[in-house]
Formats: sequence, structure tokens, C-alpha cells
Amino acid sequence: MAALAVERHGRLDVLVNNAVLTGRHSKPLLQTQDGDWDAMMGVSLPGPFMLCQAAIRHLLVQPLRGDARGRIINITSQHGMVGVAGHFAYAVGKGGLVQMTRQIAVEHGRDGIICNAVAPGKILTGTAGDLSQDEGSLAYVRSRTPFARLGEPTDVRCLPRFGSGDLCERDQPARRWRMDGVLSVGPTRDFVGYGPDPPAVHWPDGDLLAVNLVVNYQEGAEYSFPDDGVNDTWGEYSFQYGPQTRDFGTEMHMEYGSRVGVWRRCRLFDQYRVNVTFNACARALERNPRLCDWLRGRSHDILGHGYRWYGPDAPGAERMTREDERTEIRTAIESVQRTMEQRLRGWMVRSFPTVHTRDLLVEEGGFLYDWDSTNDELPYFVTALGKPFLVVPYTKVYNDTRYLIHPTYATPRHFFETLKGRPRLHPRRGPPGTIRPPDDVRRDPRPMERSSRPSRRRPRFHRIRIGARRRPLYAPDRHRRALAYLVRARVTL
Repeated sequence: MAALAVERHGRLDVLVNNAVLTGRHSKPLLQTQDGDWDAMMGVSLPGPFMLCQAAIRHLLVQPLRGDARGRIINITSQHGMVGVAGHFAYAVGKGGLVQMTRQIAVEHGRDGIICNAVAPGKILTGTAGDLSQDEGSLAYVRSRTPFARLGEPTDVRCLPRFGSGDLCERDQPARRWRMDGVLSVGPTRDFVGYGPDPPAVHWPDGDLLAVNLVVNYQEGAEYSFPDDGVNDTWGEYSFQYGPQTRDFGTEMHMEYGSRVGVWRRCRLFDQYRVNVTFNACARALERNPRLCDWLRGRSHDILGHGYRWYGPDAPGAERMTREDERTEIRTAIESVQRTMEQRLRGWMVRSFPTVHTRDLLVEEGGFLYDWDSTNDELPYFVTALGKPFLVVPYTKVYNDTRYLIHPTYATPRHFFETLKGRPRLHPRRGPPGTIRPPDDVRRDPRPMERSSRPSRRRPRFHRIRIGARRRPLYAPDRHRRALAYLVRARVTL
């Protein structure tokens, strides 16, 4: 077969092995007879072994194309790595094919032969052995599957194409599709950045530190059983309920943020006259008209966070195509134009972007930057679709996820202490030296606490400028030290 392919096409680019026997021979260990074992093993391993051996003999003598002579893709199974009750010989055979893939990669990777395995989960084939034919088996499978649906043959069919033929384009880094262990596509990674000589940053009025307060507003845009027939994977608890159970805990958790939590922050922003960035999903804004009214009367920034709270880790994300994401972006733009009477200029996807996000933003036009990066502390430019595009890095360190993910904050004071220590970590800001807090802050380890001694004097107010617009902020004396620490750190040479 391999020789015939070379004879007809002049070379062999890719071999895809997909051979398995299931049905009546797939049984638990104690019920597996010699005939069952021989039948299963006779299909699962000898065929791929002989084809790989024949293909590699041809691949070794043909010239490189890019950095590879050719590719081998073995269709294995999740049960080649994770056991499955009742299918002893099937799981062992698939496990053997996984190990065969590893052996080929180790022995011939340096020869320019790339070998990978695709391990599908439960696929609705409609043939014998399809667990969807039995309601009990189907319910069990769905209870163990994170997504809202089981796989289909088209899901598996597209995967080998990512690692074969000209789609890889390894000699064109800007369009490279990586298949060495992980499927991905998009821009190449940058491990250098600004390197040892970061640019000297000069903020307005000579400040050394810029503080941007961000409110993530997703309530009402998350996925939920009433809207989507599936619960969101980011919930109130450390586990997710299956699609058969409506997750009221997460629903009410989100509603609390929209009904109560956001207004607490709004009152603080008004009290201290601070402008912030609302990283908001368009649908969440649609569902809270009173918040939209409040925002339109002020000068806060609105950052696009999707129409829904979408992203690669959201329910149903495996079905989102490039065109679907384009529609998501355009729908959000139109929605925010209606509710906020302004055009979105920035964008951020839930958790992390898709491989298409940045190109789609540039293609759409009108966007000045995205926040879909956590790999630096200073803004930088990238090239997308041949055009320069600004990236403003986001931080997960100073983020509310630390209340949910280990190591967690136990009290608000832990969050504040983390924020307070930030200026000490930035020797790169301004001239060479170490950024240190003002002396009076270093002497007071508890700047936000009220004094235990009663005072008859009215609190003194101090004028401090904060934010991109440099609006004056007036704060009582008991907050002065903390605000000064965060807003106007000093350099000690």
C-alpha cells in the first residue's frame, strides 16, 4: 500500500492508521476468551505495525519538505490512556497503539518523521458498539463528559488534516500549525519580549506607576441551563453538575453580582471619583439597563468581553468556528453601541483567546488593542494580518480568581497586601534603581486600619491624582498612605 502511494504520487506525505474491532469481542477480563483476544489484537496492532514499518522505509529515503519527511497519525482512543470497564482487549489494544506512537517518535523523530496520536472520546457512530444506542450507557457517558454533547465523526475527521500535507506549512512560521504533541494554530510564541533592556516608561506628570482598576462584568452572559440547556463550567463550586441538573448555585451566584455586588463598587467609584475599566459582556449589559444608565452618565472605559462570556473553555466551545467568533464580535459591537452609545475599542476573551481572535479584531477594524495576553507587564505591539496591533497585558496575579483557586485569599486584607507589595517588584519603572514606598508607609504596616483611639477632629482630606484621566481623588487621612503607596511610588537610588 505504501509503495503504491509512492508510485502514484511520487512521495508519501502522511499515513493515517484507523483500525479497530469492537462489538461482541469486547468484553470484561474474565469473560474474554482466547478467540476474542486474538480477534481484537489481530486488528488493533498488526495492521498499524506493518503499515508504519512500510511507510517509514519510504519516508527515510525521500527528501525533506520543510523540516519533515512525512507524518504518521495513529487513531487511538481515550481508553488507550484511561481504562474502561467491560472492554478489556479493546483498551489494551489501544494502549499498545499509543505506545507504538511514542516508540516511533523516539526512534525516528530526528529523521524528520513526525508521529502523533489522535485519541477521541465517545463518538456517535451509529454502528455496533455505539453507547448512545442504550439510554443507560448514554447517561453514564454524558455524566463523565465536560461538554454538552458527545463527539461526531466529523470532529475526528478534521484532526488528522491539521497534521498532514501543506496545512502544516512549517517553513512559514507566521502560519505554522504545530503537531508535535499538541494541536494548535496561530502566532508563534515569543520568549524574549523586551529582554534585559525594557523601555523607560514615562507616565503623565512623571509618575512611575499607573494603576488601572478593572471590573469584570459577566453576570447574565454566562452559560446557564435556562438559556442554553447546559451549566457553565465556571461555577460556584469546584466541580460541575452534569447537563441533567440545573445549577441554581451558580445562577444565583451570578445574579448576586448583578443585583448587589456591582452596585457596591459603583458607590465606591462615585464616592472617590475614580474612573475604572468595565470589562463587560454585551449581553450582561443588555440584562441590566440600570447599570447601563449609570455608566452612560460617567467616564468609565468599556472593554469588550464578548457578547456572551465565550472562550475556548466555555461550554460548546468545541463547535465554535472562525465565522462563529466573527459573529460573536460583531454582535457585541452592535449591542454595546445600542446600550452604551459608544464603539468598543478594546477586547478580551474569557480565560484566553482562540487562535483566530486577534486576526478577527484586526479584520473587523476599529479596535485599538486587546487584553488577551498575560506574558508581560508593559504594552507591546504584534503583527496581525500584516498590521501592527497593540497588546495591553492583563494580570491574573491581581485578580479575583485568587479567591477561588489555590493559593487563595482568606480575607480582603490578603488581597490588599498583595496589591500593596506590587511597587516593590518594579525596578524597571523610570531610571535605574529600586522602587520603594514612601517612608511613612514603610513604617506603618497597617495603613488601612482605623485608629483605635477616638478623635474629635474631622478627617483631613488630601488631593491625589489617579487614573488615565488624572482626575483628582480626595480621600480621608486614614486612606492617604495606602493610596499614595499605590499611585505615587518613589525611587530610591
